[in-house]
Amino acid sequence: MFTITRRQIHQFRVIARKALSFQRGVGPPIVVQPTDDGLLLRIQSDEAAVELRLPDERQGDRMCIPFEFLDECQGKNDTPVVLTVEDGKAVARWQDGSVPRESRYDQPGASVQFPAMPAELTENSPGLLQALADTCDITTPEATRYALTCVQLNGDRGSVAASDGHQILVQKGFDFPWEGTVLLPAHKLFSCSQLPVDERIGIGRNEDWLTMRVGPWTFHFALNVEGRFPRVEECIPRESSARTTLEIADGDAAFLSDNIRHLPTPDDHNRPITLDLNGEVVIRARGEDSPAVTELALVNSTRSGDQIRLATNRAFLARAVTLGFRQVHFVAPDQPAFCRDSDRAYVWALIGPDGAIAPTGNPQRIESPRCAPRQAAHTAKPTRSRIPPMSATNTNGNGRTSTATAVAHEADDSSPIDQAEALRDSLKDTLDKTRDLIRTLKRQKKQSRIVESTLASLRQLQTTGL
Repeated sequence: MFTITRRQIHQFRVIARKALSFQRGVGPPIVVQPTDDGLLLRIQSDEAAVELRLPDERQGDRMCIPFEFLDECQGKNDTPVVLTVEDGKAVARWQDGSVPRESRYDQPGASVQFPAMPAELTENSPGLLQALADTCDITTPEATRYALTCVQLNGDRGSVAASDGHQILVQKGFDFPWEGTVLLPAHKLFSCSQLPVDERIGIGRNEDWLTMRVGPWTFHFALNVEGRFPRVEECIPRESSARTTLEIADGDAAFLSDNIRHLPTPDDHNRPITLDLNGEVVIRARGEDSPAVTELALVNSTRSGDQIRLATNRAFLARAVTLGFRQVHFVAPDQPAFCRDSDRAYVWALIGPDGAIAPTGNPQRIESPRCAPRQAAHTAKPTRSRIPPMSATNTNGNGRTSTATAVAHEADDSSPIDQAEALRDSLKDTLDKTRDLIRTLKRQKKQSRIVESTLASLRQLQTTGL
């Protein structure tokens, strides 16, 4: 007889689905295996295997349960589920509120041998989990002559790297117990909220499998042993090659993250924006077949070096900010942009200068909230902390901003009435700009729907031979 809580079953179900890369339908069976120091729950496919170790003093016989057991018995509470074997069937009993529940399952056979543990697991910091999540986001599902569906783990450099052919992310500072490189297919598991984020991570490998241990969880992943990976380190520019550097203030980073995805776009594939670093830091965008230009002005950010105007995919600039970088370096409008710190490098290809939007006479302009002078952009090492939504520049203890505090700092020497009036004017200005942006975005959305409807009609006409 074994006892598992409904919460543990829920966690196992969520993590198993992500690790084995299936979201719907019936999964493989679960093996419940007693050991001398606890209870093992195991599930596996040809590409991955999951093991959860639970303390359990009671011993019993090994049993095999179909995946539907997880769907039926999961829950968000610690109600115990008792598992027994009766007449050759696996039996689960639990309380659903005040109602007793019981389910009986035929025991399927587990035909595949569970991967063996490697001879050595090397401990790494919890940051390895975040590094794997970040690099998996960079991979592409499309197969090419290079294995860009995979993350490269380099034992000689202690680095994790990924690329989709348009961007590269390399993070180092880790310790892997092998020589050379291995290719790990990308997994959504590493960003799963059910995994512990403060546990040290043990990692090792056998010939064809990579093994990771995180708290009570052990994962085995089938490696891509035949793929090739590009020499991404050779594609990272030296910081000394930069001719222009954009210094993004913390408040502007949050403003950019909140608003850049809402800007109009003429191309859903590249989603281009113009970054103009000529006197001020401005991001421009324009919708398809529309003369109207929308500008985001990062009033607290600065440029050093040469003036430059270029076009880039907005997702890449937003990713650099989300990763915590506050300095972006440029060599030329037709050369890759890059960010670096002591342990990480992020590089992406620019669209180039040809598609850049020049200043117009009457743009729809939205400015970021102004920082007090002592809160302007700084050159401190960027962090990977998540950027909270912000509508001003000062932050309080919970990471949210305070417009009132920012205005008060600018008016320390004024009377209370002056400060109140300044606050009122600032809030009114922000409200007006927000309304203007909403109107612009609604207009662009309406135009986009008209275009989509027209294209759909043309496709229908083509299929009828007209």
